[in-house]
Amino acid sequence: MALWENTVYLGCEAGERVAQALIDSFAAEGMQPVPPPAPRERQTVEPMQYAGALDNDLWAVALFPGAPGWCVLKSAPLDLLVERAAGATQMRLAQLCLRLNRIALHFACYDGDIMLTEVARNGEVLLSGIHTPGSDPLCRHGETVAEEHYRPGLRRLGLPGPVDFSAGAERASAALGEMLGGPNAAARDNGVCVQTLIEHLPLPTPGAHALYFRWPGPSRERFTASTSWAQYAAQHSA
Repeated sequence: MALWENTVYLGCEAGERVAQALIDSFAAEGMQPVPPPAPRERQTVEPMQYAGALDNDLWAVALFPGAPGWCVLKSAPLDLLVERAAGATQMRLAQLCLRLNRIALHFACYDGDIMLTEVARNGEVLLSGIHTPGSDPLCRHGETVAEEHYRPGLRRLGLPGPVDFSAGAERASAALGEMLGGPNAAARDNGVCVQTLIEHLPLPTPGAHALYFRWPGPSRERFTASTSWAQYAAQHSA
């Protein structure tokens, strides 16, 4: 299977400052911080894996120390930080960069298609790369990829070194992980999202911690966790 990955590299040391910025940002949407839920067995179809943030009652973010001056963020729902709050004109990651006055890079890959989101300190966003099976490959969570940027590449952020995105998704992912993830380069794997954040298992990595947030109102979930895709389809046909 080709690479699937959703990773945020934030130009800020991991710590309470980042955690508090996430808490404050999500509180503005009504999401309340909660203790880690009890460990559970992941099902075949999970809302936190296959639905967007506004269709989930529980959000989770794992925060890892990265290379000097950087940290690694993984989330469930997977695109939580590059989606928008209801009625917002900016993605959550842009608002986070504004709060912290820091830059960020979101590396996403679906079946080998690389999509990059570069965010400046002032919240300005630049997207590149496309996901070919999408209904509109030049649109992503309310943002538009300029046609001249359909090939993924860093065009705004200055990183410590070059990354050759034409070498393929696996190599690009590894290069970014080594450069920005430092000792926690392996945290970029989406297993952190589906095994740790969705199954609520403890993070064994030193200095890493997971944050959980719950929607206090009526459930927003359009489907519940299903043991099979057939069961998921049955929910939607009922």
